[in-house]
Amino acid sequence: MKCIFKLLLLTTLALVIVSCGSHMPTYYYLIKTEPEVAKAEKAIPLRIDVNPVRAPGRYQNRMVYRRGGYEVGFYEYSQWAETPGEMVRMILINALNESELFSEIDLIGSDPATDLDLESLIESFDQVIEGKDNYAEFKLILEFRRSDTGASVWNHRVSARVKQEGEGEFAVAMSAAVEKALSQALVAMEKSEKLREAPGKLMKDRKRRDEE
Repeated sequence: MKCIFKLLLLTTLALVIVSCGSHMPTYYYLIKTEPEVAKAEKAIPLRIDVNPVRAPGRYQNRMVYRRGGYEVGFYEYSQWAETPGEMVRMILINALNESELFSEIDLIGSDPATDLDLESLIESFDQVIEGKDNYAEFKLILEFRRSDTGASVWNHRVSARVKQEGEGEFAVAMSAAVEKALSQALVAMEKSEKLREAPGKLMKDRKRRDEE
């Protein structure tokens, strides 16, 4: 009986040791936050504050995948080093700054004298599994609001999907999808009559307030 007990004990210890020794490492990833974007042909004389990017609760550090119409899952050992919201805010700031579309971008959100606040909401930051192929899907809603009144000036939705070329290449594909979508957003901003008209309206409203 003692021999059987010792054998069971040794077997249990061996399983524990094997379990501890075969622990899967966790890999952390970042997207590229310094995009290559085209320079604007004509700058809009507005000071912009990029507010924190909002996102549904599922977009934290664990990477999200979707399969079919309803299945959503999370990767345990493949995670973002920063949340999607933090990474997208940084790439938004860098893209706006690099494009030179606006006269000034508040880099840390501490300037009380900005003209417009950029609000944004991530709709999708997923790996989409379709058969044997995987795709990085990015969707974002953008809205400029007046800093003084909160009134909406401009809003737009962008999206992009990029095929993942190999295992472990999801972050590369997502970087390309985000850059592609934000390039679309910058083109839409540059073409917007509402944004082009905003400086004159802001100046007129400020002058009226000063006279009251």
